[in-house]
Amino acid sequence: SESAFGDILEAARSENNWKNIRAYMNIFAEYFTYMTQKQKVMTLNFLYELLMHREGDIRRQSAQLIGNIIVHYDEEYRKELPRGVIREPDEITSLSLWKKYLEAIIVPDHKVTEQHKRWIGYTLKFVLASALEQCKKEDSRKYLEAFLHYYSHTGVIDSTAFVLLDSILALPLSLCTGEDMRMLMDFAARLAVRDSLEIQIAVLRFIKYLSEDEGYKEESAALI
Repeated sequence: SESAFGDILEAARSENNWKNIRAYMNIFAEYFTYMTQKQKVMTLNFLYELLMHREGDIRRQSAQLIGNIIVHYDEEYRKELPRGVIREPDEITSLSLWKKYLEAIIVPDHKVTEQHKRWIGYTLKFVLASALEQCKKEDSRKYLEAFLHYYSHTGVIDSTAFVLLDSILALPLSLCTGEDMRMLMDFAARLAVRDSLEIQIAVLRFIKYLSEDEGYKEESAALI
């Protein structure tokens, strides 16, 4: 039941030993496919809180599990519906959850401390990589487009800019269209003029990542 499951989450929240927290997460990772949608939402809320945990391994594992649970949130209805019956769409979908948690990770609540904001932001690449790896191939584009939306403008503070640049390194460039690549390169170019050394290094890492991608090399060669 939801109440009993809530008790388990509260026990996990009150746990101070990181080894025991990891044990809880291993259980959630093993059995989340059997959870109801409400239980999955409850688990996602708990895992988001763990993105602020002082242990880096806990943050990374939580991020990977968030991506995995989100792309497996929707329930597949296999029974044939009677003629004339139309199934009502769910209010919450995997895509709406994806957008919600992207926003919560990229732009955390103002009440969150600066240190916690950085810890949360650094997990974006793990959430992204997990979601794109675990989702159905035909669904990858919709998740990717929601993520790339954040690269359509550069009016972001330095800490957010760094998180976005850093997360490109987890992006399979083979999923990107030519237009996507131009947007990413324009995003990096516009940020490269900032005084932040952290951002300048992140831009250089992106250029290196781009230059080593075989698909990009072939496309560039074709244009020369």
